[in-house]
Amino acid sequence: MCLCVGCSETPKSQLVDDTNKFNAWAEVLKTVADRASYDKAKPDLLKYQDFYNERKKRPKKSEQEKAELKAMPEWKAFRESLKSYTHEWARVTSLPEVGELYQKEVMGTEPSKSDPDE
Repeated sequence: MCLCVGCSETPKSQLVDDTNKFNAWAEVLKTVADRASYDKAKPDLLKYQDFYNERKKRPKKSEQEKAELKAMPEWKAFRESLKSYTHEWARVTSLPEVGELYQKEVMGTEPSKSDPDE
């Protein structure tokens, strides 16, 4: 059941849409190996970051809504898409030439320093 006014997405369709977007984002991230490939992928990376930022603004789901989502057959595919995205995100953000740029230009955050004395 969709609780937002004017919302045409059902929880199932939203889950499927999110799954497709995380899968596509992971595929774009897979193409990033160096500065040149990052620059080429950057427009798509920004598009998917916008999706993520909008997703974070969604109302929090109740425990019942979460349980209903987890009971859907599509849940497993969603978890796999998130796992794939997270793996590729971690790889890209650790690339020497690209990681800090990605965090600053795409995510809009300053890279964290591993040594606080730097």
